[in-house]
Amino acid sequence: MNSDIFFALAQSMGRPDLAGPLSLGFVATDLFALALGLKRPSSLFKKLDQNPNDFPSLHFLPGTRRKYFKLAEIEVWNASALQSAPIPISAEKPLAGNRSKRLGRPTKVEQREAARRGVTVYELRQGAVAGARQ
Repeated sequence: MNSDIFFALAQSMGRPDLAGPLSLGFVATDLFALALGLKRPSSLFKKLDQNPNDFPSLHFLPGTRRKYFKLAEIEVWNASALQSAPIPISAEKPLAGNRSKRLGRPTKVEQREAARRGVTVYELRQGAVAGARQ
């Protein structure tokens, strides 16, 4: 994430005041939260409270009350923390129409069909799965 991205985010937010510290190498928490896809900075602060070691450290600029991240630390964090997860590949084929996974109240159709066959809805669903596997 380079400074151009954060500058564009500041412009899109209508907050050019947040773009000023970018020239010094600092990123406002508002911009970093938006870059992470969070709706508001308070969500970022909550995540920082829960897992402070999972994010870059916060800094204060002299004469300000706003918290900032260093752009260099964000780039190092981005390279190390945001790695794509491998996609698990399952060897088993998914079953089409696997009704045993269905939770909750049985539908009226299932209730009527189970009553017609003289079995419980659970047995009806298990029979549907067994029939689908064959």
